[in-house]
Amino acid sequence: MRVIVTGAFGNVGKWVVKETCLKGYEVLAYDLKTDVTEKKQKTLSSQYNFQTVWGDLTDRDHVSQTIQDFSPEYIIHVAAVIAPTAYVIPRIAFDVNVKGSRYLIQAASQQENFKKFIFVSSYSVHGPRNPNTTTEKLTGDTPVNPQDNYGWHKVAIEQDLEKSDLEWTIIRLPAVFSVDADFGTGSEFLTFGFMLDPDRNEHAIDARDAGLALANAVEADTAGRKFDIGGDPEQGWSGKAKDLQGPLFRSKGLSPAPLHYYRRSDPEVDESWYFEDFVDTAHSQEILKYQRITFQEHFQHNLDNLGFKKYLMKILGPLIKRHIAGASYFKDTDEVDSRPVWEVVKEIFDLQPNEDLMIY
Repeated sequence: MRVIVTGAFGNVGKWVVKETCLKGYEVLAYDLKTDVTEKKQKTLSSQYNFQTVWGDLTDRDHVSQTIQDFSPEYIIHVAAVIAPTAYVIPRIAFDVNVKGSRYLIQAASQQENFKKFIFVSSYSVHGPRNPNTTTEKLTGDTPVNPQDNYGWHKVAIEQDLEKSDLEWTIIRLPAVFSVDADFGTGSEFLTFGFMLDPDRNEHAIDARDAGLALANAVEADTAGRKFDIGGDPEQGWSGKAKDLQGPLFRSKGLSPAPLHYYRRSDPEVDESWYFEDFVDTAHSQEILKYQRITFQEHFQHNLDNLGFKKYLMKILGPLIKRHIAGASYFKDTDEVDSRPVWEVVKEIFDLQPNEDLMIY
C-alpha cells in the first residue's frame, strides 16, 4: 500500500513515517526542506526505508505532480502551521493550512485508485470550554465552534472533505507533548502559554502515540468518521493544565513558572476560556489502538534525554527565569479577564482583521 505523509519530519509526522514503515507500507515523506527537517530526514532514513520528496504544499503544481507520480492509495495529512505560530505568520498559516490542504484534496480526487484521506485536525475546533460550566467530555461527535484562525482553518478543511467524493477520516489531536527538544521553543509558545488559565482542563498525548493512531487509521474502519483522541486518562494524560505543564517544564530542566504569571479567565464567562477539555477516548482507543505510553514514561524519557543540558540549565537558570518572566503579559495583575481568548490573542500578537486569512 502506498502512503503519503505530509509534514513528515515534524513533531508528529516523523512518528507517522516510522509507524507506517513498520507496517510495511510504501511510504513517501513530503515536507519542506529546512536545516531541521533535513537533519531529521537523515536520521529517520538511516533506520527506515521510505522515499522523500521535498516540496511546498502551497505549490499547487508540485503537489499535483507528486501525487500523480507516486499514485498513493492513502494520504495522512499532518502538515500544518499550528497555534500559536499561526498567529505570528497568519498569511503563511492560511496558505499552508487551507490552500495547501485543498491542493492535496483536489489532487487526490483525480486518482482512480485512491482509498482514504486521513486529515489531522485539533480538538481546539470545539471552541471555549469553561471547566466551571462544562461537564461532557469531547468526542468526535462534539459540535465544532472554532474561535481562532487556526480552528477556522481546520474546520474549513473538515467541511471540504465532507463535501468531497473522497473517503476520509478526521483525527483531532489534543495537546501533543513532544519528545523533541527543539519543539515549541519559539518565544510565541511561552507568551501564548501564559495567556491560558492554568486551571483549564487539558488532555494531552505523547507525539509517538499520536503517530501510531494516524498510522493505524490506514487499515482501521474509520472511513467517514471523526475521532478526538488523547492519551490514556488513567495513565496521567488528563488533568488541570497546571498539573501537566509543571512536569513539562521539569522535563526540560526548568522550574515551573509561578502561577501568578498566567492570565486568569472569568469563571462566569465561557468565552474567556481556551479551547481545551477532557476527551472521552474509549471509542477512539477501541478503533485505533494507540495508547501505549504513560505520562510518567513520557516525563522520564525527556528527563533522561537531557543529558549534559541539565547542568547547563542550572548554570543558566537565572537568565532563563528572567526570560520566562518577560514573556508574561499578566504577571502584574490578579484580576480575572472576561475577554474572549481570541480578543486577547489578537491584541498581544497584533492581528488585524482579514477575512481572506480567516482573521475575524
